[in-house]
Amino acid sequence: RVQLLNVLMIKIFSAVLFFVGFSSISCFQSPHFKYTSRSLLSMGATTNVNLNNVKNLRDIASAMPNALSTKIVRTGCISKASDDDIEYINSNINFKVLVDLRSPAEVEEDENRHSKVYAGFHNFIYQKRQKEFIPLIDPSAPTSIESTIDHNAKRRYFISLMSESLIKKGVFFRLRKRIRFKAVGLYLLSLFSRRAEKKVRGIFINKINGGGLSLLNELVVDTSGVEIVEVLKLLADENNYPVGIYCTAGKDRTGLITMLTLSVLGATDEEIVADYVLSDAAYKDINDKKAMVLSLKQVDVDPDTFLRAKPEVIIATMEYIRSSYGSIDAYLDKFGFDEVWRQKLRKNLLPTKEQ
Repeated sequence: RVQLLNVLMIKIFSAVLFFVGFSSISCFQSPHFKYTSRSLLSMGATTNVNLNNVKNLRDIASAMPNALSTKIVRTGCISKASDDDIEYINSNINFKVLVDLRSPAEVEEDENRHSKVYAGFHNFIYQKRQKEFIPLIDPSAPTSIESTIDHNAKRRYFISLMSESLIKKGVFFRLRKRIRFKAVGLYLLSLFSRRAEKKVRGIFINKINGGGLSLLNELVVDTSGVEIVEVLKLLADENNYPVGIYCTAGKDRTGLITMLTLSVLGATDEEIVADYVLSDAAYKDINDKKAMVLSLKQVDVDPDTFLRAKPEVIIATMEYIRSSYGSIDAYLDKFGFDEVWRQKLRKNLLPTKEQ
């Protein structure tokens, strides 16, 4: 009976969130900044390469003194890349694989998803039910390429780590039972009262603002473990280098993947935190009020909490994984990135004695 009540409440609450406006998602639109050509290989541990329209780009090897460079690059969304940006990317990095962590709705709203920066890439999308990537045929694309996964071809993988529905469910079940009942009651009243609608919407927003980015990271960790491991397996495959990973600003979802990758490689917590905070100005640099924060509108969240990359966020996320799962390795084991896979990643990203 309790389980049925919970199912009923979350269905009702999901309907609330649909009607009160948490479904508009977009990729950022960046202004033009002065272009400075810089070699990715020369990046220091405290350096981003900010191009005209592509921000928050850096080699994750810059976080560790001994990691091999130009293997894995983290960045903000590259759809708005200018001609100069594309020239820099192709000349200095030449991605073989791109991993897009945004939700399908975010990608659909991205008017530049067929940008020239993606020219020549074969597209694949992760299907959770089948537990595999399948070719993505987009009828709106200038040309649709259908193929199996050819490891010699350029590939772009779409795999969502967070969506509106996951936020709804996760936040709802983190509400105290009394507040859940209150939310359901307010929803019923909201059918006739705008005041009640604002109140139930406020419950959701207040919970998110109270939990901050740490709460959203917990939701990703708990509900998207399978997808996280699929991304890490792409990063561990030597056939994929150089590989680029990105979301909207390259701060949160990309930051979580980077933290796990660096942890496997043996980075210290201090090195992981130092890398994370380099994304602190990501939203300021892209300078677009429409840019979403993990599927949420900027107007709904506390900017000092959600648009920044403060050290306590990634520290809390690492502590949450360790306290909830025993260790970061145990978390990865649970979802299929076991020691065999971790050794594969280390082999490809850390130098041998000969190197």
